[in-house]
Amino acid sequence: MKRELAEIVEKEKRILEYLDKNGYDAAVIGRQDNFSWFSCGGHNCVVHTSETGVCFAVITHRKRYLAANTMDGCRIMDEELWEMDFELINLRWYEKSPAQTVTDMLEGKKVLSDTALPGMDYKPGIFYKLQYPLTDGEIERYRWLSRKAEEIVKKAADEIRPGINELEIESLLMCEYANYNIAAPVVIIGSDERIAKYRHCTPSNKKIDKMVMLAPAIQKWGLTVPVTRMVYFGDRLPEDIREKFKAVCTIEAHTMAKCTPGNKFADILAMQKRLYAETGYPDEWRNHFQGGITGYVINDPAQCNDPEAVIQDRQTFNWYITVTGVKVEETFLADKSGKEILTSNGLWPVEKFEAGEEAFDLPQIMLK
Repeated sequence: MKRELAEIVEKEKRILEYLDKNGYDAAVIGRQDNFSWFSCGGHNCVVHTSETGVCFAVITHRKRYLAANTMDGCRIMDEELWEMDFELINLRWYEKSPAQTVTDMLEGKKVLSDTALPGMDYKPGIFYKLQYPLTDGEIERYRWLSRKAEEIVKKAADEIRPGINELEIESLLMCEYANYNIAAPVVIIGSDERIAKYRHCTPSNKKIDKMVMLAPAIQKWGLTVPVTRMVYFGDRLPEDIREKFKAVCTIEAHTMAKCTPGNKFADILAMQKRLYAETGYPDEWRNHFQGGITGYVINDPAQCNDPEAVIQDRQTFNWYITVTGVKVEETFLADKSGKEILTSNGLWPVEKFEAGEEAFDLPQIMLK
């Protein structure tokens, strides 16, 4: 992975400016997602199912520290934080924990933390705000990962046939992800009646008959790319599915058009509710989140319930619009100069949907 000094400097600048503005002496980063952001794609994890990593980064106006056990610290310094001038606090496993060490060293200071530690201001949401606008390096990494996301889903879709089960599809995806050192924190795969019955249908041993939905969210360098694709076995979609999918694409297109820096998330949610009603599905918005920002966080739909939250420049989103039985979802980048569907790269059949003065080519249900 290529890492530019300018990206490191920019991220530290954002943190230090926030500390200055709000009277903090230091910032503590322990969460895996925030560590990946600050280290420009590094990892502080051993246990992948934990939100918190195995070490704590401390950023002050004068120095950067890394508190970690001996079995983790040297590797993280050498392989994740190279060129970043951290001082390692190397701890034996039977001594104080990294968390206690950081707590003691910052006692009496005003500290911003993304992890609940005694005496510190626990405000993880602040770090999400500091992650935007995305840097040039992050957008370059995002485009690569988004292309891979669609390529791998397309490869799996090409191999799917009636009679195989959902768990077999999961194994196809996971093998491909492993080839590129890509993680998959979310894998939703459902077929036929399970798509309509469950919004979050995790893979089962059910055999596929007529239709399947693939909805993974993958990660590399800390960045997340969610995407959803649907496949139908037949020459023509049933009319009810066709109408539902047209509705979700219409809402998706208008949502993308509304993703202009400065617009309020709450206004987007209000528009989505109106469009659900206009397309004939007035209560469907109640059955699933409508989406929101993605990036180092998998998804944060809570922004839509915050009356003051606004879209930032160079921000990424995954809006997942659902009507019972169908779903559309893309990873999407919006900045002051334009909008880009990162996960649509010409590998899937698309249809143009207009939204005011804008139009978007949205992937459709593939017929096989």
